[in-house]
Amino acid sequence: MDIETTLQQFGLDNKGVKVYLALLQLGKASVLNIAAKAGIKRPTAYLILDNLIEKGLASKIPRKGKTTFYAEDPKKLVQILEKRQKQVEKIIPDLLSIYNIKADKPKVLLYEGKEGVEQVYTTIMNSKEIWWFGSLLTVYENFKNMFDLFEERINSNKIKMAKDFIGNSQWEINYAKNNQRANHEIRISPLPVEIDFSLFEDKVAILSHQDNLYAVVIQDKKIVESFKSLYELAWSSVEKVKK
Repeated sequence: MDIETTLQQFGLDNKGVKVYLALLQLGKASVLNIAAKAGIKRPTAYLILDNLIEKGLASKIPRKGKTTFYAEDPKKLVQILEKRQKQVEKIIPDLLSIYNIKADKPKVLLYEGKEGVEQVYTTIMNSKEIWWFGSLLTVYENFKNMFDLFEERINSNKIKMAKDFIGNSQWEINYAKNNQRANHEIRISPLPVEIDFSLFEDKVAILSHQDNLYAVVIQDKKIVESFKSLYELAWSSVEKVKK
């Protein structure tokens, strides 16, 4: 996803993105210089700048005869996202109360393509506890950004506990020996594994790394509990990895 497409998710159209990027490059500037840099008309630039100020992405310094505009620190975008997340979290209970799905009926979602699989991985990483079973080497080779995200969240303790049942390649054995942590337990599967499988919250995800990339997510507490029982049985049958 490029810069322009990402910025459009903050409610900016093409001209709004051009003005914002021009403002970032110019630092402090008059509306005339900003409009020229963005390649748009000055009256339009005024309207867009007012919109950027309203969104908290820009500010202005009133002066006699000329007003100077400047962009806020781009990190403000992260603060805006965090604020939105908190607002959404507040209404989740209300939304769940009107969510039209039977409690005893599993919810099954299919995600296709690399972007879809990465979306599922990102959702998994936001959980506090994750149980993995799969080829870590395959994840490392095909989804290095997801592997790095997992490592970052483990190291920052955002993931409180992860159980990792990984493949038996030499790379994975070396990884297991060197990466055991208090919140990351790793064991080696005696059998080769080709898919990636995850238990998190009340969901189970099955992720295929074959040519036809896809992920299936099943949301059902009873199914997850059953899978966890099987997981624990397999986990207890394998010795801890020794350094």
